[in-house]
Amino acid sequence: MSQKTPPDITPLSLSKLKLINYKNYENQSIEFHPRLNAILGLNGSGKTNLLDAIHYLSIGKSYFSSSDRYVKNLNADFFRLEAVLVVNEEQDNMIVKCKPGSLKELEVNGKKLNKISEHVGRYPCVVISPSDIQLLLDASIDRRAFMDKTIAQYDKAYLLALSSYNRLLKQRNAYLKNNLGNRNLDEVWISAIDDKMEQPAQVIHDSRKKFIEEIGPIFKSYYKKLSKGKEACMVAYQSGLQEHSIKEILALNREKDRIMGRTTGGVHKDDLLFSMNDERLKLYGSQGQLKTYVLALKLAQYAVMQAASNMYPLLLMDDVFDKLDHERVSHLLQVLSEEISGQVFLTDKDVKTIPMILDPLSIDYSIFEVEKGNIE
Repeated sequence: MSQKTPPDITPLSLSKLKLINYKNYENQSIEFHPRLNAILGLNGSGKTNLLDAIHYLSIGKSYFSSSDRYVKNLNADFFRLEAVLVVNEEQDNMIVKCKPGSLKELEVNGKKLNKISEHVGRYPCVVISPSDIQLLLDASIDRRAFMDKTIAQYDKAYLLALSSYNRLLKQRNAYLKNNLGNRNLDEVWISAIDDKMEQPAQVIHDSRKKFIEEIGPIFKSYYKKLSKGKEACMVAYQSGLQEHSIKEILALNREKDRIMGRTTGGVHKDDLLFSMNDERLKLYGSQGQLKTYVLALKLAQYAVMQAASNMYPLLLMDDVFDKLDHERVSHLLQVLSEEISGQVFLTDKDVKTIPMILDPLSIDYSIFEVEKGNIE
């Protein structure tokens, strides 16, 4: 399947970035190439932290850290990001100011944003990281997060529905927990919450179903290109709403919920099934196959987001060549050169080999060497 880009896709690139007290960067300014940027250096030098800062600009939070407390430099009580992004040849100036626990501000072209949700999707972004393998294989919550973080970047209605559903779910769970063991629940109250959950749950289910239907064939195509068709792979969406409405699910599980003290059924229990040659991926794949699977899935994510947002997402690739054989590396680079037209950032520890890999490609690039939070 060809992923050639229509000519009317909006270009997006990060032109300049200044990091102040962001992880191991105390004060660093960088100007990036609009096409491909190779961030090279030893493990622990700050390569991944730089990608994380770019993700923070895009989404309003870290990709690799669970809290802003772990984002700031250890010797500071705040961090700040300043950036110039180019959208369709127009410059956007963005500032992030954060003092964990008391202050977090996002500002675009001098205008402060009231909510991070106002910003999500403005500069779409896709991250490919070694940690994605375990995240996507280990826990259903991370597979749901993969869907949520993708769809939310191009569908505001989905983001609103997700926020509404999670708020109602929190209220329902708090009530069930507080009344654990109580055989006389307030059925009127619970039924009222269940009624309110119906509309956002249906939006979430329908959007996830559409997303997987769209990403499935693109994913298969990319996996075939990266592996030369050595394995047959599939991704499938699993949801209780495929057979019952949310109100039916909540009603059927009412007694179980009362006993457990939490809501045991709903779109917050949705999952994705990853398979290879009709076997569950977790049980089947080698390290190289697993990495190829995740690469294909993330490249497909990029393609779906590009089509839905009508904009080139920023593509952040962290240590993607490790555990890939030479053939798969060659296929991946061919895809990057021929089918990914947006700005790419990739990291690797091999300072000498990466230029040799990139030179034969018909793609312009810049190289940055990182050492202990300093970039050359």
